[in-house]
Amino acid sequence: MISIDVATAMTTPVETVTVDATMVEAARRLRDAHIGALVVLDDDGEIVGVVTESNIITVLTGGRDLETATVADCLVSPVVTIDQDETVVAAGERMCEHSVRRMPVLADGDLVGIVTTTDLAYYLPRLRTKIRRARNTSTSPGGGVE
Repeated sequence: MISIDVATAMTTPVETVTVDATMVEAARRLRDAHIGALVVLDDDGEIVGVVTESNIITVLTGGRDLETATVADCLVSPVVTIDQDETVVAAGERMCEHSVRRMPVLADGDLVGIVTTTDLAYYLPRLRTKIRRARNTSTSPGGGVE
């Protein structure tokens, strides 16, 4: 089976924030990095969740003070992760199953990247093209099918 692994599609380096960071800090990090999510780490460097632009807007429209509200107040947890060796198809299925648009990517339990629906939108059509080319090669004369 032809596949593209998550390591090929993921975004690196992944941007992180600590659980005790303020929402203003998180919002600035998102703005400065031009991204939509930060992986949230606890004091031991373990992944505890994800904070997104949507989370910040929810806090803001709820009347909370972004200067005092912390990432811990609104992070998405438990976090859904994927291993870098899994396929982009598996990533898409897991995102649908858990209704998430971003997943931290792990290698041997360590955070190595993040994969998003935008990443998948880029790579899934390329996977389809690879499969079509492989089918055409295997069915054409001299294509290896015996």
